[in-house]
Amino acid sequence: MTGFRFFYGERPHFRHEFEQLRELTDLLAAADLEGPVYVVSNFLIANGEIDCLLVMPHGLVVLDLKAYLGTVYGVEEGDWRVVGPDGSEETLRVNLFHQLRTLRFDLVRRLERIRDEAFPQIDERDLKKVAA
Repeated sequence: MTGFRFFYGERPHFRHEFEQLRELTDLLAAADLEGPVYVVSNFLIANGEIDCLLVMPHGLVVLDLKAYLGTVYGVEEGDWRVVGPDGSEETLRVNLFHQLRTLRFDLVRRLERIRDEAFPQIDERDLKKVAA
């Protein structure tokens, strides 16, 4: 069974964030992953707030939690949209790829500054292996 530890910068601001964190925890528990999983949510970095960071034995994953129902479509340099279960489409105000890339790089820069002292066991090259 996968062990979890939770850390909050702030409690979730929106109901959908709380529900998605609970759903994510259920999915991860069912996956029976190796080692502990640290779930860090709602904390500020240079250019915004990270909704959810998963710290796992094989890397970090940055997640942005959205209040949409449906399938999300987008490309790196284009518009992003959500197609709802009823076929309705909504164009997103932000490019999710750019948003998560910015948050990911901010996180890596922050971790690089504290790596030597906080977790010297992680090679500097491995620290940059963050999925978003």
